[in-house]
Amino acid sequence: MAVVLSLGAGGSALAAVQYPAEGGTWEYGKKGVGIAFSYYTVDKSHGSSITRNGNVQAKSIKTAAGKKSIAEKQGAAWTGYRYHYRLY
Repeated sequence: MAVVLSLGAGGSALAAVQYPAEGGTWEYGKKGVGIAFSYYTVDKSHGSSITRNGNVQAKSIKTAAGKKSIAEKQGAAWTGYRYHYRLY
């Protein structure tokens, strides 16, 4: 299963936290000076990623249950990113 969310706006921070039906905690958005991020922690093997215009910008490795998957894109523009998590 993969889930995607798109955020777009100006400003210095735009981030969210969700608790998906599959379990766990998903954090995603923008922070700091141009850092896009997608973090996911759940009790199953999983991962997270970031795309822009259909192209993968950052992708975590397959992450063990209970650990945080980390996808980060440095120097990111403020708009046009989509944030994803996936379960294996």
